[in-house]
Amino acid sequence: MEPVLSVENLSVAYATNRGLVHALRDINLTVRQGEVLGLVGESGSGKTTLATAMMAMLPANARVEAGWRSRGATSSPCPSGSAGSCAGTARRWSSRTRSPR
Repeated sequence: MEPVLSVENLSVAYATNRGLVHALRDINLTVRQGEVLGLVGESGSGKTTLATAMMAMLPANARVEAGWRSRGATSSPCPSGSAGSCAGTARRWSSRTRSPR
């Protein structure tokens, strides 16, 4: 069965006053029709960065250093140094955050 979402070798860094901060390195995942993916991790572990990268909604100071994302029949290369390189292919994705109680 063809994946509805595939992320291959995704690496994302943020430009800060102190230099680049590497938030994601070589992330790989595949989600097929009918599957559910949950992202769990400590604060600052990259969950939000991964979700915003998959939706092509990274902030201006983010830089996709490497990776490939495909959704169904649509594929997008994420070339080095291009934060907005995956724009336009993830319009139906949404993200929700929940504060711990």
